[in-house]
Amino acid sequence: MKKIYTSILVFIITVNTFSQIPSWVSKTPLGNDFVARNNAAMLSYNNKLYILGGFNGCGPKDFIEYDPTTGQSKKLANLGTGCANPVGGKCFFEVKGKFYFFNGDGLYYTYNPNTNTWSKYKYIESNLVSVDAGFVINDTIYLVSQNANYFYSYNIDTDKFTRKAEIPSIANRKGSFAFQINGKGYSGGGSSNSQYQSGFYEYNPTTNTWTTKTNLPIGSSSGIAVSYNNKGYAGLGYGFQI
Repeated sequence: MKKIYTSILVFIITVNTFSQIPSWVSKTPLGNDFVARNNAAMLSYNNKLYILGGFNGCGPKDFIEYDPTTGQSKKLANLGTGCANPVGGKCFFEVKGKFYFFNGDGLYYTYNPNTNTWSKYKYIESNLVSVDAGFVINDTIYLVSQNANYFYSYNIDTDKFTRKAEIPSIANRKGSFAFQINGKGYSGGGSSNSQYQSGFYEYNPTTNTWTTKTNLPIGSSSGIAVSYNNKGYAGLGYGFQI
């Protein structure tokens, strides 16, 4: 029997031995000033969390800093107001003390935490309008597109996008995840033509090549992923199981 569901399974992609079993700890809520939402963007920097945008039936563009030690949060400069053109997703990175957010509307933004200011730019490559996921290796941002199998690097110093080797996956994946471990990038999951994908791939920036790795246990889409202590963690979203 085929079944579509919201997965709570966490895939653990092992690179080296992990000596401790992770656990969950309840933290102080973000408060009533930050309403519940989905598909928000988040990153960590200087032992604090930064949460941007998301969807809640509208398109909040607020931006907050959360201190997990004290449980205190504060609002920072937002990216506008109103329901139109919401911001959210997985392409939010910190490089050299600045934040870089890539949205699916054909724009990317930078944030300076020292001045609490945002700047907005246009994409250089039209194929990156549907940017889906990404990772950072050696201060270079790598971005997976939903269009075909396009894959790009972005140099923050030259403000230049460079098309790289295409991912050997089924074309036009949406909702994929990505992370990096030990100087290599990983991309997996997503959906294409209403089919949930289980493909998983490794990128070597030195040779600009992709290697097909062992498939995920199930096809998944619109999940999240992160690397920690030489392991990759991916889960949530939607899955497809027989």
